[in-house]
Amino acid sequence: MATVTSGLEHIAAAEIGDAFLGSQVEVQYDRKDYPGRVFFSVSNMTEDSFSILNGLHSVEYVYCLIGRITLQSCCPPPAQPTTTTDDTEQLKSSLQEKEGQEKQSDEGEKVAEKKEEHKKRKKAREDDKRRKKKKTEVDPQLKEKALAEIASAVSIYNETDWETAYGVWKSYARAVKGIRNSEMLSTAIFSVSARTAGSHLFRENEMGETLAASIQTLYPRWRQQCRNSEMEIMAYLRNSELILGFTITQSSLSMSHVSASRDLGVTALKPAIAYAMLRMAQLRPGMIVVDPMSGCGTIPQMGSNIWSHCLYFAGDISEVAVRKTKNNEDSAREEKRRTAPCDVFQWDGTLTPFRDNSVDMVITDMPFGKRIGNKQGNTKLYPRIFQEMYRIVREGGKAVVLTQETELMQSKIISRKTWKDEEHMDINQGGMKTRIYVLSKVNASEEVQDK
Repeated sequence: MATVTSGLEHIAAAEIGDAFLGSQVEVQYDRKDYPGRVFFSVSNMTEDSFSILNGLHSVEYVYCLIGRITLQSCCPPPAQPTTTTDDTEQLKSSLQEKEGQEKQSDEGEKVAEKKEEHKKRKKAREDDKRRKKKKTEVDPQLKEKALAEIASAVSIYNETDWETAYGVWKSYARAVKGIRNSEMLSTAIFSVSARTAGSHLFRENEMGETLAASIQTLYPRWRQQCRNSEMEIMAYLRNSELILGFTITQSSLSMSHVSASRDLGVTALKPAIAYAMLRMAQLRPGMIVVDPMSGCGTIPQMGSNIWSHCLYFAGDISEVAVRKTKNNEDSAREEKRRTAPCDVFQWDGTLTPFRDNSVDMVITDMPFGKRIGNKQGNTKLYPRIFQEMYRIVREGGKAVVLTQETELMQSKIISRKTWKDEEHMDINQGGMKTRIYVLSKVNASEEVQDK
C-alpha cells in the first residue's frame, strides 16, 4: 500500500503501473472509501524492484500489508432517535406566541418578554451542550470490548502472514539500507504507528498501545521502543476496517527526489503535486515549458529531473524567490540531479519577455490569496496573468495551473472562452481543497465560431 496526496490516487496508480511495466502488478484505489491510498502488489520483488520503488515520484510512503480485517465492535453504536419536542420546539412556539403578543403589549411587557426569551435560549444552549457531552461519553464496557477485538486482530493472521510481510521489509532493508542482521526476526525492536479515520470508541494512542502489547505476546522476543526503532508497524483503522502492515519507507519518496538542502519558500509546493501537474501536461521532447510564478522552483526542478527532453524557464517577481530558485538549481547541479537546462529570471508574471506564440506549455502554482496576496487582489491579478499566458502560448498549447480560486477561475477566465477547461482535478493540499486545471488555448478562429 502507498500513501499519496488525496486526489492524486489515479496519478500514483498510473505511475506505479508504468514503473513496474513488464512485471505482474495489480493496482487498485478507491478515492471515496480510501482517500490518499493506493493498493498494489508486485510479484517476485527483487533488489531491482526496490530501486524502482524508490524512484516513484507521486508516492509519499510505502507499506507491506500483513492483512485487512473488518471489526465488529470498534465503532460506537448508532445514536438513538430522540423524540424531542422539548427545548427547540418549546422555544419555537414561545417565539411565535411572543410575536402575536408583542403587538398588544406595552414597552414594559416587551422588555420582560425579551428577558424571558433570552433565558429560554440560554437554557436550550446549555441542554444542547449536555446532550453533546453525553453523546461523546464512551461506555467503559464497550470500549474494553472494542480494544479486546483490536488485540485479537493481531493473532488472526498466522505466522506465515507476518513472516511474509516481514521478509519483504527485511529484503528492502538489506537492499536499500544495507542492514544485514540475520537474527532480526527473533530480536526486532519495533514501534507502532496507529491512525484512525471515522468515529471510534478509543483514541489512536490506546489503539497503538493495545496492538503493541498484542504483538509482543505473539513475538515475546520483540521489544517495543517508540524512538529509534528498527522497524515500524503501521495500523490504519478506517471506520470498521483495520489494515496492518510494515512501514517500508521511513521517509517520503517524493521528497527524496529534490535536494536535501532545498531552500524553501513561504508557499513551497509539494514535489508530488508538482509531478502530477507535469504528468498531466503530457510533455513531449523539445517543448518549451514556462513557470511564470515559480516561487522556489519546485515545478521546473521536478520537470528537468524527469522530463529532461524539454527546455524550462522559471521566474518570479520576488527577488527572494528568484534567489531561492537559483540556490536550489545550484544544489541540484552539485548533487547531479539536473539533467535538463533551466533558466531562472526575475520578472513580472504579467509582462514576461517571451515573443507571441512562442511557448508550448505554462505550468504554475497560482497564488491563493492567503499567505501571498489576497482574494481581492487575485480578482485583478488572475485576468492579467492569463492574458499574458494567452499571448505567449502557441496555438494548440496548454496551461496547467493549481489554484484554490475555483469561482474566480470560472467567472473571470473560463467563461471568457479564451481558455478551454480540458480537465480538472480536486486535491487535498494540507487540508485545503485545491484544484489542478488543464486548460487549452482557444484560437482566435475558434472564438469567432463560438460567437
